Amino acid sequence: MQNQLRTWWVTNPPAAAEHKLVGSVAEALLELRRLANHDLARASVQANAGGLEIFDEGEWVEWFNEDGDDVCVVRDRLIANMPDFLPPYVAEAPRS
Repeated sequence: MQNQLRTWWVTNPPAAAEHKLVGSVAEALLELRRLANHDLARASVQANAGGLEIFDEGEWVEWFNEDGDDVCVVRDRLIANMPDFLPPYVAEAPRS
């Protein structure tokens, strides 16, 4: 299980986090975007937070790349260089 990755997502903190195992940082970025879009479509969501963890030495800890960047910084740099990599955020038009 060492070095396994999982996303974490909290809708309306301080609610409990939801976790999903992922096979790569790229898969994590897609999953986090999917979760963000899901929350944007729901009127009951006031806030959210998410990230990526790695299982290291028997515990889940926040993931950082070799430069010390977390998944949000990696996402922002990726979008700057490859804007079509991730699907766009859902428009904040009428929520159900």
